[in-house]
Amino acid sequence: MIKGVVESIDYKKNEVTIKRHGYDSCNNCKIGCASRPPESENIFKARLIPGLKTGDKITLDITPEKKIIASLLIFLTPVISLFAGFFIGNTIAHNELAGIAGAFITVTCTSLLLFLIYKKGLLNSLTGTISKDDY
Repeated sequence: MIKGVVESIDYKKNEVTIKRHGYDSCNNCKIGCASRPPESENIFKARLIPGLKTGDKITLDITPEKKIIASLLIFLTPVISLFAGFFIGNTIAHNELAGIAGAFITVTCTSLLLFLIYKKGLLNSLTGTISKDDY
């Protein structure tokens, strides 16, 4: 669960920029180590929900299941396409160079497809839920 404040609202893109208040574990820690992430990692972009205004306190909740599914989709799909492309290219041409070219083509196409799916918002079901808070 991430707590933060709405920094800005982009109505054209239908998204909000959220600045994270801090890490729960870091806020409760008495050691004061240097492992706290840089400030740039505390900025998030999320879909705009009705009624949000700049300065509102919010909670962004991402379930572990959604994190796992999104991670598998983003990281495992290109690896699978790499092996599939190599196998297809190698099978068609009986040549290792064709296998490498097939792997490159399928990874590139898969990456572009994942990018387009992300931009179209088809992965919104895997994103977190924003709720307005009064903490």
